[in-house]
Amino acid sequence: MKVKQYSKRFFWLFFVFVTFFLVPTALAQAENPPIQLPALTALSLVTIITTIVTVALDYSPVLAARYDAFTDAQKRLTAAILAVVIVAGVFLLTCAGIVSTNLVCTYTGAYDAFTTIIWAFIVGQGIHLGTKPTARFKAENLGIGDVSQTSKRRK
Repeated sequence: MKVKQYSKRFFWLFFVFVTFFLVPTALAQAENPPIQLPALTALSLVTIITTIVTVALDYSPVLAARYDAFTDAQKRLTAAILAVVIVAGVFLLTCAGIVSTNLVCTYTGAYDAFTTIIWAFIVGQGIHLGTKPTARFKAENLGIGDVSQTSKRRK
């Protein structure tokens, strides 16, 4: 039963990733795109990646157990480190010419990357607080905590 629940969640995460990231990127890079899409900005790319990583940390059976064991301070530090890694990755991929964003490989681009790190941290915290699983959900679906100590459903 749990396999079906997990596969449904990961299917939807994969669907969102393909729909909002891969398809627009492929269409934007086509020679004669059927739809003219706006350029992929660093903020939009970082927002998408940060959202996927944050939801994976909360709902992935493997990652959620490890992430839930952290204190709040350790979770914030992890989120900050992940924000730096994500933005640095986007900046380096842009400088290498693999990804095309509005960042440029200059000091101004580095400053823009720094402000994007702050944005990524804010997005990660907002998504985490907005989609944070309840103790009951964690106990029943992720195997974290005790089911008997979670509140019973009201009838």
